[in-house]
Amino acid sequence: MTTKQLLSTGAYASIHASTRRSRHTIAIAREIPNSFVDAVVAHSTDPSAVSLDLARKQHHNYLSVLRQHIPTLSLPPIEKYPDCLFVEDTVVAIGDTAVITRLGHTSRRGEADSIKEVLQHFGMEHVYDMRDNDNDTAELALCDGGDVMYTGRHLFVGMSDRTNGHGYQYLREAFARHGIPVDNIISVPPIVAGREVLHLKSAVTHIDEYTLLAPEGRSGDDVLHSMKSDERGYHAIRLPNTLSCNAVVVNGHLLAQDSPCEESKSRIEAACKERNLGLTFVDTSELAKKDGALTAAVASQLLTSSLCKPWLGGLADSWEATSGGENSGRLWVISLGLMTSTVATLLHCLGSFYMHWRTNADNYNQFDIVETTMDDSQSLIPLPLLAYHLILRVVFALGTAACSPALDGLTLAQLERDGMDKQNYGKERMYGALSWGISHIMLGKVIDLQGYSAIYGTTILAFVGCMIVFHLYARSNSELRYVGVDKEGDTTNENDQSDHGTNELSNGKVCISTNENDDDGTNANATHTDNTEGRLSSLDLIWILFQKASISDVSFIISLFALFIGMSVVESMIFLYFEFLGGSTIMCGLTVCVTVLFELPLFHYAPNVLKLLGSTSMLQLACLAYVVRVVGYSFIPLSHPYLVLSFEPLHGVTIAFAMTSSVAFADEWFPKGYESSGQGFMSMISGFGQFTGLCIGGVLGGRALYRVLAVVVTLGSVPLGIRKCWMSLQSKRRGRIRGAEGDAQQQESTELYNYQL
Repeated sequence: MTTKQLLSTGAYASIHASTRRSRHTIAIAREIPNSFVDAVVAHSTDPSAVSLDLARKQHHNYLSVLRQHIPTLSLPPIEKYPDCLFVEDTVVAIGDTAVITRLGHTSRRGEADSIKEVLQHFGMEHVYDMRDNDNDTAELALCDGGDVMYTGRHLFVGMSDRTNGHGYQYLREAFARHGIPVDNIISVPPIVAGREVLHLKSAVTHIDEYTLLAPEGRSGDDVLHSMKSDERGYHAIRLPNTLSCNAVVVNGHLLAQDSPCEESKSRIEAACKERNLGLTFVDTSELAKKDGALTAAVASQLLTSSLCKPWLGGLADSWEATSGGENSGRLWVISLGLMTSTVATLLHCLGSFYMHWRTNADNYNQFDIVETTMDDSQSLIPLPLLAYHLILRVVFALGTAACSPALDGLTLAQLERDGMDKQNYGKERMYGALSWGISHIMLGKVIDLQGYSAIYGTTILAFVGCMIVFHLYARSNSELRYVGVDKEGDTTNENDQSDHGTNELSNGKVCISTNENDDDGTNANATHTDNTEGRLSSLDLIWILFQKASISDVSFIISLFALFIGMSVVESMIFLYFEFLGGSTIMCGLTVCVTVLFELPLFHYAPNVLKLLGSTSMLQLACLAYVVRVVGYSFIPLSHPYLVLSFEPLHGVTIAFAMTSSVAFADEWFPKGYESSGQGFMSMISGFGQFTGLCIGGVLGGRALYRVLAVVVTLGSVPLGIRKCWMSLQSKRRGRIRGAEGDAQQQESTELYNYQL
């Protein structure tokens, strides 16, 4: 069998045996899957949003250029592996020897199976599978091909988050058997890879046997020093733009990144001209933007939700007031919100299905080698998919913004109607935590087996299930009202009518009057507004309450805002950090399971804790649990992701105590009949906190992010702590004064008694 040199290539991949003395005869690539937007988040150089359509167009153009210089095997996408585009990570091929790697990230390890079949199909003489041998050690051999660079003289293996020492030893033994001197197989310390960039070749590549491309500045100095490039006879061309350093040379022609940095491009042009290398600039920048897209999409959703929740909560209360009670008004708002968010979720699939259809029309047979150049007619037609998906995220946010405060308001009103203390909200929330945990475990397994497209089917099932439950709940309430069983409900309605007649509301602290005739000043606590008829709007009510708010109230809101800044990362981005540590989808589901197991008893006993400590101390405990948890996360070593499970119980403390205390605070602060408005206001505070947290997360990322957020939450709880200490000192001072006054009175009484004697 004739030996074939293999070139494995991804979006802007490097090669493993590209020199003037060895020519490649086959290149391997793979199309971009629809699930690429869910690919593992890595280091990014551009915090912009990704367009799947544009990314595919750029990738096809890249392959078109590649085919001008080498026959290219284009494999179909694998939807359940969002990162499958990056073929180079799955195999290290040099000469007639190839090593199938065990990828550093657990969610990607199935990608290598199809590559192994390709190598066997083309008769590669020596194929080693790193997955078949653990080197008789407790730690697995891990390696991403992006950390391996063969210049023709040396084989550099970069240590990183995805490649470890056992992986290096495996490569060393395999290639030393087939012609590469052991001394020329070099381990590069993780000075830059895994810290400032994901892989070694994200920071340094080569254009011939003696010339490297490396960035200017400290990062370039560090990586070149760690490679001992000067001692080994390499000349480094330093570029201002790091992305420009990631280039591919194939059969005497360089494919370089078409970056916006003209200085980098001019230096590359000069180097290629001096060395008689061909040069083509290709634009694959869209593939480097994926990290920022997630943050932008989630942030836009949170901002929309935060702005709309108070208004939608007020709408739920208004509909409830005009619907005759029995929570039917709030139930309608919840149903419409759920329907809106479900439709928005399902509409995401239209763009994906269209792109999938176009991709299938252009896909090549799995083992067909195409040597011709793609013309423009074969390129995908760009569509405004990014704007389409962002609009759907906003619509989804509107739907969920209607559900959240209305559901909390419905729960509180139902507790009161059943004659129960509203502090029992935590016990009701316990059932939500249980279903949340079960659904996460099941959905994680389904996604692992069927890919992310399974979300569409599960969304439909969940919507139908909720509609059935809503119907049964509404029917039950209707029957109770018809037979006259719900006497407390009737009493409540009469009281509501009385309240509306007097237009006077009370939250236990402040009396709010909307009657324009009540202007005689007899009620010292009354507050007059311009809204003379009907109910107060949510914004008017919030403004009045803030005018009457105490320092303790403001301190509570500040502390809650800071806590939700931190919790936003946990709610929206923590699974990405777990993936960074090497965790699988199933492990992420297990973290939710552990959290729920601790949430259940905490929610059950939350009313007792609330009565014992009060909402202020309860919120402080939630902040403390959060700080300890995220600081612990930041010190978990790579390749030991299951250690996060030891910190997950603290998430249960944070969720249970924060939600219970905030719901109790809002219920105490807002008047009766405005339950949904109160919960909408608290949701707005949490939403703005989450939006702020995501903005911070998009800038920082990694371990530093969680340490910074721990500081933010700590500082946010300081006003609440100071206020509590001040109140405690004032209470003790008043106690001492009362004690002194009592002693004085007792002394006077004693003297008077003695005088009378």
